[in-house]
Amino acid sequence: MLDTAEHDKLKSEKETIYYILRRKKRQTDRAIIQLQDENGCIQKSPEKSIQIIVTHLRRKYHTLTMEEEAIASMVGAGPWTTR
Repeated sequence: MLDTAEHDKLKSEKETIYYILRRKKRQTDRAIIQLQDENGCIQKSPEKSIQIIVTHLRRKYHTLTMEEEAIASMVGAGPWTTR
């Protein structure tokens, strides 16, 4: 039993105490209790944690601005250009 969600179990399969305790431990191990923001402050509230994660992902995956001339020169530099 890797995952003990209801839809992952067979109908004949019964959950033992071992798996219940293991699932509880895994849930507590995976829980995010505190995060450090960009200023170095420790945040413990769930709202602040979500805000820190969203801000990090926005900065990581924002679209990069590129100059049109640079794109044209890169496209024109390859062997696949038409003559």
